[in-house]
Amino acid sequence: MMIDMRNTLIFAGIISISGCASSAPPIVQNASTTATAAPAKPAKEASSLEIVESAPLETTLDHPEVPNTDQVWLDMMTHAQRSVSLAIFYASTQPGDRLEPVIEAIEAAASRHVDVRLLFDASFYEKNREVPDRLAKIPNVQVRLIDIKSRTKGVLHAKYFIVDDNDTYVGSANFDGRALDHIQEIGVRVHDRDIARTLDQVFRYDWRDAEPLDPKSPVKQAGSGNVDVGSAMPQSFANHPLALPMPNLPVSIAYDGEATKVIPLISPRRLMPEGYAQLDELPRLVAAIESAKSTLDIQVLTYSIDTDDITHKFLTLDDALRRADARGVTVRMLVSDWNLDDNKIESLRELARSSKIKIDILTIPPFSKGFIPYARVSHAKYMVVDGTESWVGSSNWEEGYFTRTRNVGLMIDGKKFSAELETIFEGGWTSAYAKPFDVNATYTPRKRTE
Repeated sequence: MMIDMRNTLIFAGIISISGCASSAPPIVQNASTTATAAPAKPAKEASSLEIVESAPLETTLDHPEVPNTDQVWLDMMTHAQRSVSLAIFYASTQPGDRLEPVIEAIEAAASRHVDVRLLFDASFYEKNREVPDRLAKIPNVQVRLIDIKSRTKGVLHAKYFIVDDNDTYVGSANFDGRALDHIQEIGVRVHDRDIARTLDQVFRYDWRDAEPLDPKSPVKQAGSGNVDVGSAMPQSFANHPLALPMPNLPVSIAYDGEATKVIPLISPRRLMPEGYAQLDELPRLVAAIESAKSTLDIQVLTYSIDTDDITHKFLTLDDALRRADARGVTVRMLVSDWNLDDNKIESLRELARSSKIKIDILTIPPFSKGFIPYARVSHAKYMVVDGTESWVGSSNWEEGYFTRTRNVGLMIDGKKFSAELETIFEGGWTSAYAKPFDVNATYTPRKRTE
């Protein structure tokens, strides 16, 4: 099943999930600077695009030219003027970690009358209550929990922010201090009203079926559909109808002087705002793979063809990769060592044995100051096709992430953007942390918790 529960595999988020870490780590390292309420600056009206990353401490995976996730999040919250919408799996922090200033910036935004909505997954709330409870008590902040599990057996696994109807973050990083210091993450920040408007419709679709959080009461069963969306929202949100027509997509955004096309992608199709089915993520990924002529580079936390139904295999992406390999495309896959569990490693073996696809396992070394649960791993999810088209998102490459779980990504068509993402891939592929996958080797699954 795909419920990243603490005592299962917590990082991936779904299906045989091993997805996104949960309760707070026992180790605190970098002291952070307390967030201050900087004077609000006008939101950027000109469209722009930038890659965002987190690199684990004590590794060489950091790229100084790429903005760090925590600084991007902090900038977005510090300069919010009207509204903040945050949809993310769960929240977890410790005093002194790099998420704390971001949380303080959200509190400061609310204090200056910015309307804040925070949407978390209901199934993970009980194990990660502190931050949602803390924020739910603040004026101008609304927190809701969505129970996707009861409807699709999935979770809210997406990680995206929308600020002032213009500034958007989409990526792999959970709202967790470990995602900023001890996990490799990749995201994208986009300044564009049509991208923000599209993702805002997804947010509203889920917000409608979520339950308001009352920290003093047990969690209610979400998905009742009896929430009055308009009256429950601050006026700045209520002004937007729930079912706005989809903007003209993709949008064209200049990236280092090059016109670059950007389109949001959404999973799963069954939880899609009306009229938005063309943004279904899985068919778009397959189409991109099918378009590959020379190179295909993919980095994900986990890759598996197994499903909960032993009579059924998830072959949609697997078949597309094999077709690319058969027509002479050089395919490289960089997967984390969390893929070495018994229920996933066979998928890699089958793929490697019957194709020329190159597979490397990326292992992040332990932290020198002690073990940190559900961390020290590469959690990034992205793909580069022929050095010209890229995908960045929150979906691991297992069936449930596309068919049962809420995920959000971006497809980006541009040589210069793809070249920068390719540089990140090459840095991991050629690093001391990446080793070729040996189909005949016996691997020990990575320890994730004590």
